[in-house]
Amino acid sequence: MGYDSHRVMVGGWELGAIFGTHLRLREILAHCSPSAQASGALELNAALADRRLDGKRSERVERLGEQHGGKGSRCDFLSIHAYNRSELAAAKFIRAKSMALETDAEYFRDLWIVSHECCPSWRPPQDQAAAERYLGNGYYVSWCLDLAQRMLLQAAKDGRYGFGEYALTIWPPPVGFAGVNTLYRRMPVDEDGDHKPDRYIPVPDQVFWALTLLSDFGPDYFVLPQRQFGGHVVGAFASRNREGTIRVAVYSHHGLDIQSRSRHRFSVRLALSGLRPGQGYELVEYPFDRDHHTYVVEAIEAGLEPVIKPPVLPRALVERAVQNSRLRPARSSTATVSHEGTLVLRTELPTNALSFLVLRPRTTEALPGGR
Repeated sequence: MGYDSHRVMVGGWELGAIFGTHLRLREILAHCSPSAQASGALELNAALADRRLDGKRSERVERLGEQHGGKGSRCDFLSIHAYNRSELAAAKFIRAKSMALETDAEYFRDLWIVSHECCPSWRPPQDQAAAERYLGNGYYVSWCLDLAQRMLLQAAKDGRYGFGEYALTIWPPPVGFAGVNTLYRRMPVDEDGDHKPDRYIPVPDQVFWALTLLSDFGPDYFVLPQRQFGGHVVGAFASRNREGTIRVAVYSHHGLDIQSRSRHRFSVRLALSGLRPGQGYELVEYPFDRDHHTYVVEAIEAGLEPVIKPPVLPRALVERAVQNSRLRPARSSTATVSHEGTLVLRTELPTNALSFLVLRPRTTEALPGGR
């Protein structure tokens, strides 16, 4: 169940166990459409055929039945499972919407494509390399940003693709440094040296802070094209609120480098144009990678013990993990828009990294539109 500002979202379909973009959707899309046809699709709405439901159906279903002879069913969203690299996950969502538009472009124009299960992998990994991507080495957060940008790029090309949301699959908070997809974990602390847990300290994961900052974006986005460097992709997008605060997300991602071993670095130059000449900003930057907002070093030091029987951790190691994963900016500075109305931003990214740049105007006066 969900909703947007225009209508309540009630009904939809969920598609799982998909190994690529070969989605079995033709029949259900044709069934839900008031006009489309497809071999194997149930033609009429069964709820409209049952006279006992007269006067009890939703107004929308009743209208469909009256106008189309009992054909058509309410369909507000399609949920697609996506346990893949970010490139393939985005391709699944885009393919689902394109199939809907091919079936009935008018009826499915505002159809939401969502994912109630979305993550690089479904089950807790058993090997160390796969586990590290969930322990703050930059892979998981850059996976999220790459998926988001690919969907924004498609929506920028065709506004009909701009309906959707994606819920990460997470496991209950694990104990210790288990390599599972979660938002925070409980660290068992040995206070007195008897190798037994005396208390548990909650520690947020890297992805928790990254998505917290990402939630401040929107609803309007400015999307930059991606740049490909071998297996690396670099991208960025931005948004601005009514108070004039500009938020920019810049990231690099390599879908096969799950341990973030590559030593490639990328120098990024962004030019924001259409701003008021002379306008000043306070700039803060929050980097997320193998060295920032992470406890991956402490996790490897602890030995990446299995989920079933995690070790009790020394207090000093847990305190370092808490300190290193705490949200804080890496740098703060001021910036001023040029006489031409352009503001140039520069940052550097290692492989599998993202950086949030937050620019707050030094006055509260609203700013004109920029790009």
